[in-house]
Amino acid sequence: MKKIFRTITTLALILLIASCEEDPVVFDNINGQTMLKFDESTSVPFSLEIGTTETLSLTLSSSVVSDVDRTVNLSVNEDLTTLPADAYNFDTNAVIPAGEYSTEVEFTITDTNLDFTQTFDLVLNLEGSSESLNLSIPEPTQTISVSITCPIPSDFMVGDYEIADVSGAIGPANGTSNFAPGVVTLEANGSTRTFTSQVLPAFNEEIENITINLNCDVFQIGDVDPSLACTSGVSYIFTATDRDDSSTYNVNGSDESFIINYIEDPEGSCGGPFISSFSLTKIN
Repeated sequence: MKKIFRTITTLALILLIASCEEDPVVFDNINGQTMLKFDESTSVPFSLEIGTTETLSLTLSSSVVSDVDRTVNLSVNEDLTTLPADAYNFDTNAVIPAGEYSTEVEFTITDTNLDFTQTFDLVLNLEGSSESLNLSIPEPTQTISVSITCPIPSDFMVGDYEIADVSGAIGPANGTSNFAPGVVTLEANGSTRTFTSQVLPAFNEEIENITINLNCDVFQIGDVDPSLACTSGVSYIFTATDRDDSSTYNVNGSDESFIINYIEDPEGSCGGPFISSFSLTKIN
């Protein structure tokens, strides 16, 4: 019994010493260290409609309340920012009012002919406040990632379409087609249209999920991998063309028929790459 008691006493002493060695930072509104941070994730995506100006609001918070206004200094991290300077505007002095824990910081973002195929980052430095003593900034940078979108009507290019090859290399050269001819049903999900189809049906029984991205007036398909190859270790796939080789659409025009260009065998498994295409004709 004495041995057990002595062991427990020793363990308690060790835990007491360990707890005394810790010095956790406590954020409270009376005596604790002041913490400044944005409430949102450290990287915030922001979709901007092409040709417009829009406002994004982020919440800047302090863990401590004050009886006077506090100014928080913000700056642009020039090394990490890729969004052009003429595409954004914000007040670099954010004021947390007296008696408040937070304030809203508004960012005005403008499409200044931004490339809609890219994402642009506005990276902010959170530098400190007018109450700089006993201050902690656990996340000193905040990123706003801006991408350009082109709105697509939800009823555009949806429903049943007849699919057929327009041009293809491997399928037609081997007595089959790249896409199995027949009727497919296009479904809308934002700026994408999806359907299912067989690819090289003479050699492949799998049903593939096909995605068509409507990227500001051009079609670009998502990668299609039918799990086939001519060269060991090199996949035969379909992927998107670059913008110059992509086929186009007009949301203000008809959605009766389209031709979709894509790159066939970009890895060269079967002698590619080839620019191929298929047609979609609406069934009324």
